[in-house]
Formats: sequence, C-alpha cells, structure tokens
Amino acid sequence: MIRRYRTRPVEVSAVQWDGNNLAEMDDLAGKRFTYRPEPGAEDVAFVKVSLTSWVSLGEDRWVVRDASGVLRVHSPAEFAALYEETP
Repeated sequence: MIRRYRTRPVEVSAVQWDGNNLAEMDDLAGKRFTYRPEPGAEDVAFVKVSLTSWVSLGEDRWVVRDASGVLRVHSPAEFAALYEETP
C-alpha cells in the first residue's frame, strides 16, 4: 500500500541581509560571515556555507541557520516558499 508522508516541521534561525545589519549577521553566522566594503564592488558580504565554499550575499538575501548549525542562502522568493515565521 502506498502511503503519503510530509516532512516534520523544522525551526531555523534567519536574518535577511540589508547591507547594514552587520551585528545581526555576526550573531547568526559568527566567523562564517565576512564583510569587505570596497568602493565600486558589488559583492562585499560573504557567508561560508561549507568547509570550502563561500557565497556572496546580495541585499535582500536570507541567511538561514538550521538546528545543526548549517548555513544556507536563499533569495526572498525561495525563503517565502520554504519558511513561515513561528509564533
């Protein structure tokens, strides 16, 4: 018999990068967040998502930390499709 299943709800912590909320990003990602402002540079903020991979953050991107500490980066549309705010 075929049965249907759905994933259990998982709570995550998340911050939407706005280009100015350095303290929030530091609280969420710690040493896995870096900010390097350079005149004329588009990519100035980065998040380390694995042992060897850094992802650049455009403004409005969401950084999500799951219960095991893994970081992921999502566009606003991806974030809205995957998550809802907990009460």
